[in-house]
Amino acid sequence: SRILGDVAPSRIVTTNGLVHATILVDGFVAGTWQLEGGRVRLEPFGKLDAAARRALADEAERLEAFAS
Repeated sequence: SRILGDVAPSRIVTTNGLVHATILVDGFVAGTWQLEGGRVRLEPFGKLDAAARRALADEAERLEAFAS
């Protein structure tokens, strides 16, 4: 798929067909995230540049505020 780039589909889709919540950076899947106990846990698939890390941290903060 176009948004997967070099990411193996098995990293985002379970054997049961469930799709993990994904992190998109510049239109491509760059990792997954989960909301655990009101906190967002990001799991990038590789190294992210500083701008992407800041943007993800900001978005995670907004999501945590929304979820609380």
